[in-house]
Amino acid sequence: MTYKTLVLLASSKQQRKYFNALVRNVTLPLELLWYKRIILPSIFCSPNSEVLLEQVKLLEKRKRTAKKGLPGFFWGWFRFSSYLQANWTYRVAYRFLKQRNVALGVWNGKKFRQAIWIVAAKDLKRDVVFFETGPLPGYSAVDPVGVDYYSAAPRELDFYHKYTCSEQLPVLTMPLTDKPSSLPSSYIFIPFQVIEDSNIYLHSPWIKDMRDLYEKITLLSNDFPDKFFVIKPHPACPEKYDDLFALSEQTEGRIRFVFDLPTTCLVEHSETVLTVNSTVGMEALMARKKVIVLGQAIYGVEGIVKLAHSLHDLENVFNSLEQWHLDENLINQYLCYLKNDYAVRGDAMKSPDNEHWIDVTAKLSAMLSGHRMSAIGLEDD
Repeated sequence: MTYKTLVLLASSKQQRKYFNALVRNVTLPLELLWYKRIILPSIFCSPNSEVLLEQVKLLEKRKRTAKKGLPGFFWGWFRFSSYLQANWTYRVAYRFLKQRNVALGVWNGKKFRQAIWIVAAKDLKRDVVFFETGPLPGYSAVDPVGVDYYSAAPRELDFYHKYTCSEQLPVLTMPLTDKPSSLPSSYIFIPFQVIEDSNIYLHSPWIKDMRDLYEKITLLSNDFPDKFFVIKPHPACPEKYDDLFALSEQTEGRIRFVFDLPTTCLVEHSETVLTVNSTVGMEALMARKKVIVLGQAIYGVEGIVKLAHSLHDLENVFNSLEQWHLDENLINQYLCYLKNDYAVRGDAMKSPDNEHWIDVTAKLSAMLSGHRMSAIGLEDD
């Protein structure tokens, strides 16, 4: 389907700033919609209550991780009021989209408000375009399906075997450093993730949070006493892990937290990177490191990384670490696809330049004219 206009739903000041710049720099029919704009709701639609309740549950799950200790009656009221908000938001979105021949553009699309608008858009059979930074450092995504694990980037290994790359990709761009004396001679690097990271509450089926991850690391440390584990807390995470820091001090250095070394340095000198689905996993691939993925990630392609869906799987991966030989050519193919076909140049939120707008224009032009998948180097349905 072709559309006259792409409506860009901005749900934060940062999103509004980027979408405003997008409207100014891209010569396509774009319209900015600030989420606080007054729009009357439709009274003639019937939202699926189960779908809305699922979004309410996800919102509650996210908020509970950061608001511990609140009484049960608070969460009962939270669910009730959030459902009313979801119903109202759906009816507003339905009326707005139904009256126009438009596609919907959202940033990320996983947060509560955007997710409800997406539900309404799909009920009306309208296309949605997703914007996000990444998946490569210094790049951004314009995707017709979703972002992160929801993205349209192929997860089939055979695709990357067949893909033809016309360039040699460099390793992760970072200054090479001497190995700090505080690090073990060989270690597994584990980056902690932000407590409210949507990649944890949406895309982590068996690791519920970083404390749960630490527990699994402890079990691995007991089973593999010759391995050392280095953990770096996320610098932007407000959660306090003093209890875990104290526990690690009892492991005689086999599990240790590092605060003052750059993540790139910790990746560079590691034997393996173990992550739920952090962006550090992608950086580790760029540095040609072995990557073990515990959750669901855009780079979760078995054969490029090792996937562990349970503690048993994880133990099996550790038992075969010495026999695991990276296929660097395959990693090159994967990174080349992301760089040349999937991503757009420039960090959308930090440094969108003329190259960024040229790439975004090309992808949006294709998507708005009905060529949604070919915009990211794939065959259209």
